Amino acid sequence: MPGSEDGQSDGAAESAQSRRLRAPRRRPRGYGLVLLTIVLAIVIASLGQGGPLSQWVSLLLIGVALLLALRTAEVHPRTQRLAAVLVGIALAFGLLSSLPSISFVPASLVLIIGAVLIAATSVVLAGRLVQNPEVTRQAIVGALCVYLLIGLFFSFVFSVSALASGAPFFASIDVASSSDYLYFSFVTLATVGYGDLVARGNLGRMLAATEGLTGQLYLVTVVALLVSNLNRPGRNRQD
Repeated sequence: MPGSEDGQSDGAAESAQSRRLRAPRRRPRGYGLVLLTIVLAIVIASLGQGGPLSQWVSLLLIGVALLLALRTAEVHPRTQRLAAVLVGIALAFGLLSSLPSISFVPASLVLIIGAVLIAATSVVLAGRLVQNPEVTRQAIVGALCVYLLIGLFFSFVFSVSALASGAPFFASIDVASSSDYLYFSFVTLATVGYGDLVARGNLGRMLAATEGLTGQLYLVTVVALLVSNLNRPGRNRQD
């Protein structure tokens, strides 16, 4: 009879829903390894004085951070495999550029590849944070990863702009190392402004101003919102 069939279907739907509610939720992966890899990449880049080996190791760590971010975001395995292939190609170009006998791979190409990997990692982490309706301590760690990636990204951009223009990026020194670009980037991102390193030219000043605004807007919007909603119950996607 129609009534009995409707009752059975409603009972089956309620039973399936109750099973879903009783099923244990899988704990999401954390961002600790991603943060550790990013910090190591920053440390290696700051201590290597811009040498080919330190650049390649930094590129390797950035690629690992991207793969870990994709794994943390639980994207499709096919996408992860494609990203692994692209990271391998990027590392091959970076290794070729570090060899003195290889001249057809410019140093700017390695910096551009590094900047692209950093941007991709930031997008993956930011997308994961937006999709997660619950603000937890792991979300705070993920937001910190994005903040560090912003500073690392602009240090690569500063290096590329100096190589592209052929002129020194800073007004006080003629030859800048990777540690100089990192120091200036994070000082600018935090809007500290010690004044020992100053960007030269309109492009450098515009990039520095853009990074300063980006850092402040990120802190007063994204991080402040995450901290205020930390472990607050009843938050949904619309909130």
